[in-house]
Amino acid sequence: MLRKTLHITLFLSLFISIAYANSNPKSEEISFEKIEGLMIVQANINGKLGQYIFDTGCQYLLINTDQNQLKESKEKTYFDNLSRTLEASVSRFNALSLGPIQKNNLTAFEVDLSFVEAKIGVEIDGIIGSSILHEQSIFIDYKNAKLFFDAKNLNASLVKNYRIVDYPITKCDVSGLPIVAFNNGKRDLYFGIDSGSNGCHISQKNTKTIKQFLNATGKQDELTGEIIFNELKVEAIPFSKTDLSSIDTQFGKLDGILSPTALNVDKIMIDFDRGKIYFFVVDFSLAD
Repeated sequence: MLRKTLHITLFLSLFISIAYANSNPKSEEISFEKIEGLMIVQANINGKLGQYIFDTGCQYLLINTDQNQLKESKEKTYFDNLSRTLEASVSRFNALSLGPIQKNNLTAFEVDLSFVEAKIGVEIDGIIGSSILHEQSIFIDYKNAKLFFDAKNLNASLVKNYRIVDYPITKCDVSGLPIVAFNNGKRDLYFGIDSGSNGCHISQKNTKTIKQFLNATGKQDELTGEIIFNELKVEAIPFSKTDLSSIDTQFGKLDGILSPTALNVDKIMIDFDRGKIYFFVVDFSLAD
């Protein structure tokens, strides 16, 4: 299944409201800090300001257990993580404030995130899943450390001098992770696009095929390979061999998890409404 590159003329016709929205040029804009490949945003939960990972691979609001800021609940549930199963307490009717975004009556889950803190070296108050904030589109500007919601009001300068490569979202799994099919001319490989992952993972069950696909080397728990999907490419990226079965119960064909920061792009748009992901590759030949 070959993909196509959207050139600037097609992009403008598809997103004419993005490039020329003068009636309301200010989009919902949020700054973030980049730590270990993750996006850390400042958010207020139930009146308490804290640091949260913004995660496109999660649809929930997760609060670290040491914050003690959720309403008491005795209801328990469980989440499957790449490395472990997490026990969570369910709390309802919570309020979230993230920049211009205000949400009330949110369900949140209190979980122990100490293993995440140990991995990235900073304390966090929780994880904010993308799906709870905006179900239409999320524009991530890694270069300028900005998040935008309500993408129809984006300014044209944000997409100037970029070639846009688009992929349909093949599936959103039960966690909200958008999955896309990348093709090297021979077959599709299915990768989840996860800003909440500070690394790249490949499925243990299909390592031989993936190794050939990525032109990868290495035999133990980690491979080093090249990403060459259409115009998306980065050389010598480490991929951890990981058992993805615990998070792949719905789709069943997940080949890997890909952090967007591993690609040669500094802007992406995840459009849940249209069911597509747009990668913005810098191309100064498009300059005026």
